[in-house]
Amino acid sequence: MSQDLLYKLALTQVDNIGPILSRQLLELYGNARDVFDEKLSVLTKIEGLGNVRAKSLKEFKGFDLAEKELLFTQKHDIAVISINDSAYPTRLKNCIDAPIVLFYKGTANLNEDKVISIIGRRKNTDYGKRIVEELTGALKNERNCIGIVFKY
Repeated sequence: MSQDLLYKLALTQVDNIGPILSRQLLELYGNARDVFDEKLSVLTKIEGLGNVRAKSLKEFKGFDLAEKELLFTQKHDIAVISINDSAYPTRLKNCIDAPIVLFYKGTANLNEDKVISIIGRRKNTDYGKRIVEELTGALKNERNCIGIVFKY
């Protein structure tokens, strides 16, 4: 299991730290572990972080949950890519609030010329499931459809 990936996943789970700030911290420190190892006094001085967010980072206790999530992805053959990986979608990297970690299952090339993304949440509604199934069913019938990335 990659320690770097573990720390990136943990960073996504810290209260009050969203994708924009996570990305800024990764760019500033180069890796997520150094963010967690930084002194509170230094973190509080980072623009956009402040006392509350810096404390959330220093008091974070969810590393065991991040590790369980990574073990789950390995057990179920789910690919995990971070924003620094070459497989990370180039078009998504250009979004200021792009997630620093993505999950997908299958063999899709996320940098194909034509891509349809379906963004959802972990607990989708029956309506959401039905719409995704209808859309992907229609796409499977297209001649030029290469692959479908599905995340439930």
